[in-house]
Amino acid sequence: MPTARPILATPAAALLAALTALAALSACEKKEPPIDGIGPWHIGRSVKSEGTICQPLEDGVTYCSHNPPMSIADHRATVDLYFRGHQDSAPLGEILLALGSCDVQAVDRWLTSKLGVAPAQRGRAPVWPGPKATVVALLPAQDGVCEVHFLEPNDEKRLAQLEKESLAPR
Repeated sequence: MPTARPILATPAAALLAALTALAALSACEKKEPPIDGIGPWHIGRSVKSEGTICQPLEDGVTYCSHNPPMSIADHRATVDLYFRGHQDSAPLGEILLALGSCDVQAVDRWLTSKLGVAPAQRGRAPVWPGPKATVVALLPAQDGVCEVHFLEPNDEKRLAQLEKESLAPR
């Protein structure tokens, strides 16, 4: 009389069990939230009172400089923040990371590793549109400095300005 084999003893059953376990693990993976900024700054959520040295501009925007720098692709980036309004509760509308003279390929690789391949382009600028922020890279900008901008997703006026800047002679 043949002995009964455990169910997983057959190759097909073992493969099925492995695929089921793999599917269960991938279903439990956390999905990354949409990009809404970088570091401690978040478009629409950070407020002017979080900026360092702030000054009102004529167009209803408040510019904040001297914020803590960041490291991007082994480059030191200064952080400038632009808030919609002059009150302490004014929401953040744009983050500008200025990297100075940079290794364009290194910054491009860093952005691609964090955001994937840019699905859009405006002028010469790669663009990563998202539901909470749009990221635009000027590599390099017209003054030779590499810039990475985080914008409100519906700020078509600013996106058009950055497109125009990307096309300026370098």
